[in-house]
Amino acid sequence: MKHFLHKISLSLFAAMLTLSSYAQKIEYEGISYILDSDNQTATVTYQGSNPEENNYKGEIEIPGQVYYNDVDYSVTSIGEKAFYGCDSIVYVNIGEFIESIGSEAFANNGMSSLIIPQNDIIISIAEDAFKGSNISLFIYGEVEDFTFLNNVKATTPVFAHDEILETIKEAWPGEPKSIDTPFYLEKLSTMTTIAFRLHKTEFYSLPNAIPFEFSSVIMSAQGSGMTPDSDGVYLCDGLSPGVKRDFVINYNINGNDFGEMLWIETTQPVIECKDTEKTATTFTATIVAQEERLFEATEVGLTINGKKYIADENDKVEVSNLKENTEYTVKPYAVYRGKTYYGSEFTFTTNNSTNIVGVTAGNEPVIVLNNKTRNGYLEVSVNCEGEAAYSIVNITGQKEKEGAISGENKLNNISTDDLSSGIYLININGNNINKTLKFVIK
Repeated sequence: MKHFLHKISLSLFAAMLTLSSYAQKIEYEGISYILDSDNQTATVTYQGSNPEENNYKGEIEIPGQVYYNDVDYSVTSIGEKAFYGCDSIVYVNIGEFIESIGSEAFANNGMSSLIIPQNDIIISIAEDAFKGSNISLFIYGEVEDFTFLNNVKATTPVFAHDEILETIKEAWPGEPKSIDTPFYLEKLSTMTTIAFRLHKTEFYSLPNAIPFEFSSVIMSAQGSGMTPDSDGVYLCDGLSPGVKRDFVINYNINGNDFGEMLWIETTQPVIECKDTEKTATTFTATIVAQEERLFEATEVGLTINGKKYIADENDKVEVSNLKENTEYTVKPYAVYRGKTYYGSEFTFTTNNSTNIVGVTAGNEPVIVLNNKTRNGYLEVSVNCEGEAAYSIVNITGQKEKEGAISGENKLNNISTDDLSSGIYLININGNNINKTLKFVIK
């Protein structure tokens, strides 16, 4: 019986411990805490009986103290998995007295940023505190000790004011970014329009961050104020491509007025010839035309010596009946909104139909014959040091001619006027090169 009573006593004691432990987890103004009655401190923890039941949403304000059973508890830490899996949280103000952020405290979290307050209270942040999240840390104020960043991974973006960037680098393996620029432009400029939206940089948009408001935008050249439309877009229309305009962006931070001048330029469409090919009498190219705002060109093509050729439905132009061995000037063009824009001008020279052309591929000479006539020459380029030797034999193996040619990618002309119609082999032998190629003379 005594043994049985002892078991009951142990079971009751264990139950009391469990009850006591559970009683230390409380909810205060929508946030769950674990209380340490000995030190009168509180740790922010997850909602429910496990982190998977977490359901924090919106903006969370962590107070400096919680009041429970007539005792004030200082909130000093964000515990393990406190905000784990909370993809509906917008922002967490961690307060002024948080000393540590625990393991996976913000793991798999939907927040984009976290502000480190203006103090030297934070001692440590767990290495995996932001695991699976895209959270940026923003540090501002009179923070001097950055050892709390020691364990933060370099892949977690850290933003701070310029004067403390170098000090942060001493404690953190990553590359901190500046938050001194209060806004950025979303450029919407086109060929004839300068248009943009003004956005606060993320730091200046966060709750509890430094107050910041736009005052006005002035187009300097005209000295006139601009008013945004219902979508927040500032617009200056009726310009030409490549025109610059200067604007003064006025804004207010903490009651102080500032202004910055910016240059914004209209865009030029990019028009190019790609996949160009030429023979003795033809030239082909594909016209690639694009514009920043993705307006569709209503017509593309090119001009050759001033004559216009319109591309087909595949944006390809083929020009025939050109003269052999003649230089031509090409300008690609595209028509946008009824106006023609041109790309860069370039020249090409048609081939000579009597030529047998050779090109270099690495260390191997490659010879191509157009097979139009036996009157011509081989043009050979060999990528080797010093000289190389060549020999030409006919289909029966009889040597027709031989000689020396220059290496080092120099062009060599080997006359074929003295060869009859037929199939031939040319062997090229030089420093680290020995290649035999076939060619035909009709």
